[in-house]
Amino acid sequence: MTGYTRQRYLSRAAIGIALVIGACGTPAVDSTPSVSDVQASGQPTDAVSPSMSGTPSPSVAPEGPVGVGTTIQVMVDTLRVREAPGTDATIVARLARDVTAVVTAGPMEADGYTWFEVETSAGAGWVADGDGQEAWIVAAPPLEAAELAFRFRVMCDVQPPLVPPLLTVTTDREVVMASQPSDGGWRTGRLTPAAFGDLMALLDHPALAESARYVPVRRPEAGEPPGHGLCVFEFTFGPPEDRVQVTSVSWFGDEEEAMFYEPSPERKALDELAQRLQEPGLLTDAAWESPPGTYEADAFLAWIQTDAGPSPPGVPAADDLDVLGDLSTFGVPASIGRCGYLDRDEVEALAEAFAGSEAPLDPLAVSYLTAAAEPGPASII
Repeated sequence: MTGYTRQRYLSRAAIGIALVIGACGTPAVDSTPSVSDVQASGQPTDAVSPSMSGTPSPSVAPEGPVGVGTTIQVMVDTLRVREAPGTDATIVARLARDVTAVVTAGPMEADGYTWFEVETSAGAGWVADGDGQEAWIVAAPPLEAAELAFRFRVMCDVQPPLVPPLLTVTTDREVVMASQPSDGGWRTGRLTPAAFGDLMALLDHPALAESARYVPVRRPEAGEPPGHGLCVFEFTFGPPEDRVQVTSVSWFGDEEEAMFYEPSPERKALDELAQRLQEPGLLTDAAWESPPGTYEADAFLAWIQTDAGPSPPGVPAADDLDVLGDLSTFGVPASIGRCGYLDRDEVEALAEAFAGSEAPLDPLAVSYLTAAAEPGPASII
């Protein structure tokens, strides 16, 4: 590869490519989870960690190192702002996912973290940039995105590292949504005022009025519930400074819920709403001001994991994929890999490299690729 010294440990690497509407590092949901696992997930693990392990927002594209004057964007659900750098300093504010701030000082090392002073709408303070495994802040991309009205994401059972939203709607009635499985890819268009109003009315439910997390709570006297998969639904509303995010675990059926879990009308209602949002007829032809077209992204999310599984034969060598640069420093840390962004030209170069292989790249959909590298195989997702 161009720009780095070949290292043998890169012979096994997984990389994911998705439209910029994707999310990288989404926590996997085990196909046979225990309820205690679901309940325990998302708890702070130290004095500065966010309240839930986060993933980059669809609009986040790291643009280089953070420095004084940089506008940063929060990549986790809650980021603590402290009076001074250090885990013992007083918490003066908490920043929600996607909120932006301007760096005014730093970096400064304290208590094993790297700190930056930032100026926010809630005042000034110091934030840590991550825990060494995941980045909690990144340099905000120079994008002029429309204000978010609503976003809907579904994560079911064991998930790949890229889980894009199924539906994204802006306040100017623009929509990006997954096409039907038979069509593949994504489509975009602008809703009529009436259709936009009907969609937002559908989402007008008390359980979505404020940020919350609804998970199954076991009845103390109940026995062991049956093991099976589940889905996690994520409903997001509004701009970063006034964001509402609701996460809910799917409904397990009236009989199982009544036998093993405390009543949760919110979860049941949100499960019904999630099913409605996934129906093919959610938006009819009459809902669009003009027929929707193919969504063409200018930026693509890529996820790299080292030490991954084997690749099929006849695919490109990882060392020949110059567009990715040094895999060991690509993007920023994200879960068990690294997460970064590619522009259209770079993705087209990857598509050309994989053309005719057993795992071609489709720029219109989330693609899971595989590349070979000596002395053994490597995976590119």
